[in-house]
Amino acid sequence: MPKLDNSLSEKYDFGAWLDSRRLDLSPTGIDTLWLNITRLCNQACRHCHVNASPETPLHMSEDVINACLAALETNDQISKVDITGGAPELHPRFEHLVKTIRAAGKQVIVRHNLTVTIDGHPLSGEPKDHLPRFFAENNVQVLASLPHYSDIATDMVRGRGVFEKSIESLRRLAAAGYGITPGLSLKLVTNCDGPLSCAGRAALENGFRDSLARYGINFDDLLTVTNIPGGRYAETLRREDAYEAYMTSLFDSASETAARVAVCRSLVSVGIDGRLYDCDFNQAAGLPIGLGRPATIFDFDYNALLERKINFASHCFGCITGAGSG
Repeated sequence: MPKLDNSLSEKYDFGAWLDSRRLDLSPTGIDTLWLNITRLCNQACRHCHVNASPETPLHMSEDVINACLAALETNDQISKVDITGGAPELHPRFEHLVKTIRAAGKQVIVRHNLTVTIDGHPLSGEPKDHLPRFFAENNVQVLASLPHYSDIATDMVRGRGVFEKSIESLRRLAAAGYGITPGLSLKLVTNCDGPLSCAGRAALENGFRDSLARYGINFDDLLTVTNIPGGRYAETLRREDAYEAYMTSLFDSASETAARVAVCRSLVSVGIDGRLYDCDFNQAAGLPIGLGRPATIFDFDYNALLERKINFASHCFGCITGAGSG
């Protein structure tokens, strides 16, 4: 499991920051189960906090998936399932999982890197060009990641030719009704190298809309996610001797408003092995959920989880900096 670097946790003490502002970030509910079902990906992005790649064929087991489905069946309060990876579509049971969750009346959100539709499976070569149609048929909310609206900026992050593939994939989503048909939600996600103000986010979204409109592409919203200082991104920061400066920028721009709506307050993350976490970033850090005992999806207890104390660390400043993350 890749670790997030908390070597500066004493200097950037998230709990102390909360205490100094008398902020209580207790759980507000659990309306979302966030499933990280695979480390396999057709890309190896430099900002990936879980170090997913084509060389990491690690999948959530059938037993864990079945336990997730059982937890959903017995807890009506959970209305959404957020599926991520790696590229979650590369899990052997991905489509079965989506169909089963939808049949149970839950909303499905898929974090989609766009190029998997074009590249297919990186090991078997299995095509994935049916995904836009599959998403639409199952009314999946698509969170499609695109580093930037320019080809140069996108290819710098993800490799040569990725922007062109991403545009083609977005066109296929549009052909399936995304960005056009009410109810077929397409949100774009871009990662930011540091704090972004509300005005900066609005300007960035306008840039995306104007640029993608030239390709005939529309989308519902742009989500901006601050790069968490972990995984490959932390390695890059350390190589450039920029880690502490980056942490300082996050700390200095921390927002009480963003903290109050932090996603960890309304979800639980499930790791590949079934262990429970407060979020996907804590999962990458190996920081399990705080119940005073190891907690897994096999002993899922909604009421106990609602009373838990959320675990925080220095990387949490990435979620509450500037206008907030996500």
